[in-house]
Amino acid sequence: MLCDICLKTEAKYTCPKCSSRYCSLACFKTAAHVEKDDIALKKRAETSAKPAEGDAEVVVKSETEQTDQIEDPMLAMLVKDPQFQEYISSPVLQFHILSLIEILNDVGLTNEYSKDGRVEIASRKLNGLREGGIEENEYVEEFIGWLLNWMDEYKGKIASG
Repeated sequence: MLCDICLKTEAKYTCPKCSSRYCSLACFKTAAHVEKDDIALKKRAETSAKPAEGDAEVVVKSETEQTDQIEDPMLAMLVKDPQFQEYISSPVLQFHILSLIEILNDVGLTNEYSKDGRVEIASRKLNGLREGGIEENEYVEEFIGWLLNWMDEYKGKIASG
């Protein structure tokens, strides 16, 4: 089956949001595919953002308010990093992070009642997105590689004082 984006190369991957088949990270990042992902993400956000009857109303805080309340200094520095902000603005990464959060928090989704069990399921899901995994996603792998390097650099700065 050919790549839905370039129509030249055999497709190796399937987008979990829009189900487009693609051959490479270059095709995955094209404007045509990003547009499909944006549409899929908006549809998912609309359905998950609608509060169920009796749910408390969610108050969205400004980015400054959110980052000022982060107690962990490493996390506070990470969320302010421009490269992190670029990665996290990607609908693809947002989709996968949202999926992991749902696995961790929704007992009904996994039928796993223990938090440790849900963490294990989320860990398996993340490993599946990594290189060689069943849902291998090059963008997720790129982000995780960047994040691990960033953490090493942060720890190096802390150790050197």
